[in-house]
Amino acid sequence: MQTNSSESINSQRETILFEGCHDLIAALRKVDPVQFVMVFYSGQTLGIAEQLRDLIENHFKPNTVSFEFTGECAVPWAGSFTVALDLELLHAGVFAFFRLYLCGNESSVEINHISFETAGNDPVENTNLLKDAIHSAKA
Repeated sequence: MQTNSSESINSQRETILFEGCHDLIAALRKVDPVQFVMVFYSGQTLGIAEQLRDLIENHFKPNTVSFEFTGECAVPWAGSFTVALDLELLHAGVFAFFRLYLCGNESSVEINHISFETAGNDPVENTNLLKDAIHSAKA
């Protein structure tokens, strides 16, 4: 069970990643939602998936943030289309595996795993490492 303190740190880290992906989110909103469905649920769309990966990776310096063709879509009969993209940040001694959600006009980030090459005992210090890593990874 997480404590309020660790939930707060996690929330701060998710906000940092979200802010670091702001320009990417704007670009992804221009993609036809059908393209996402084709990437995740059709085995014959490698070209579309590669274009999507290029779009994502072009917002960051080479080999810092990657998209490995995993995620999911929710297409309800009523309501907003939801896309979830799995991304990895590997830069400046930080590894974060996170999911970027796009739903209607809303978007968010959920961290699935995070580790620090030189993790300190202070979670705030580690959070600052994440902030530096995502901002220095931007193209």
